[in-house]
Amino acid sequence: DDGDGGDDGDDGDDGDGGGDGDGGDGGDDGYYRCPVDAGSRSVMNVVFRLPTEELEKAFLAEADKAKLLNLKGHRSVGGCRASIYNAMPRAGVQALADFMATFRSSNRG
Repeated sequence: DDGDGGDDGDDGDDGDGGGDGDGGDGGDDGYYRCPVDAGSRSVMNVVFRLPTEELEKAFLAEADKAKLLNLKGHRSVGGCRASIYNAMPRAGVQALADFMATFRSSNRG
């Protein structure tokens, strides 16, 4: 980031949503999983599931308390969905990633 407040959107991601295995949140352990085939994933609507529906309910409730709002997935599919369109600042995405890492650490089986 050059500090000018602008973002050209090119983060080096190839857009497949699959990541490169070294995501900073350590999310490769399967705690959070994407139910969408790799070739059909969106980089703007990040869909994910947790190990159980009970954990998803707890995640959504705690996220709301942390002012991370509207993360509930589509009513016909369930799960969670983060919409990170152009108006979403990078700090908001980082706040969600940090929350997800903390939640995972606090809610391991």
